[in-house]
Amino acid sequence: MLAALPWLLALLGPARAQEPLIVGAPALAFSLDAINEEAAVSIVRQRTVVLGEMVGLQPAHPAAGVVIYFFDRANGGDALRALAALARRYKSSNLRIVGILADADPDAADWVRGLGLEYPVLSDNHRIVADRYGVRQTPMVVLVDAQGLVFCAGGPSTAEFETAVEGEIKALLGQVPIE
Repeated sequence: MLAALPWLLALLGPARAQEPLIVGAPALAFSLDAINEEAAVSIVRQRTVVLGEMVGLQPAHPAAGVVIYFFDRANGGDALRALAALARRYKSSNLRIVGILADADPDAADWVRGLGLEYPVLSDNHRIVADRYGVRQTPMVVLVDAQGLVFCAGGPSTAEFETAVEGEIKALLGQVPIE
């Protein structure tokens, strides 16, 4: 069996570094289970959240856009409540917010459930989605438009988090001119 390993590695080709996100390019598809299942069920009627079911071609649960928030408990966990305020503020605009916990924190499930968030927080224990999105440090925010294209991506500072993210949301929804 081990004799086949070099052949298999040659077949797979050299490892490639993840390409950076490009504004205007299709967002990378993902499907992850929610830690707070009730929030996911209220939005997509199941515990697994699939980006393509909210945006892109013929989504099952169409959204005006999706805010994807990559974080870990120590880096960005404090902004979850600010995102909850944004989720409430833009609910009527059909904007969706999804948190992605990019960490294998064994206590995170109880912590997330205790926050009582109305948007789903997804578990990416092995950082598969975070690595595909090129997340090198958390927190990181990616906005995806209704067509499934990357609208913007970056890591806003903690001090200006809610203001910065809300500015991008308004631009995504066409509520302010893009500078």
